[in-house]
Amino acid sequence: MLEKIPTDDELRNLVGEDGREAWTKVVRFIGEHYEMETSWDTGRKAGVYEHKFRRSGKTLCALYARETASASWSSLGRRNGRNSRPGARISRPRYEKSTPKPTSTTTANG
Repeated sequence: MLEKIPTDDELRNLVGEDGREAWTKVVRFIGEHYEMETSWDTGRKAGVYEHKFRRSGKTLCALYARETASASWSSLGRRNGRNSRPGARISRPRYEKSTPKPTSTTTANG
């Protein structure tokens, strides 16, 4: 467990402006949709910092901050993934492949 939680400036300097913005959005989303405890620790091999979100002694997810990048690990099982605040909605992300359409490489001569 860290003795001192990193400041916004420390995180911004570590993961960059875009990484800090994404980090803030994820933390805000979790805070608005779940009731849980949080803790900070060293990220060990995964990063410089680890921000862990726990409920009932189980880890829901952890965010790892490292130089110019951030990563997340989540464990949303059937029971853990349920919303703990009645009436709130969770929108699930949609992933779409963004592969370019194939183009024809044939010439007029065949």
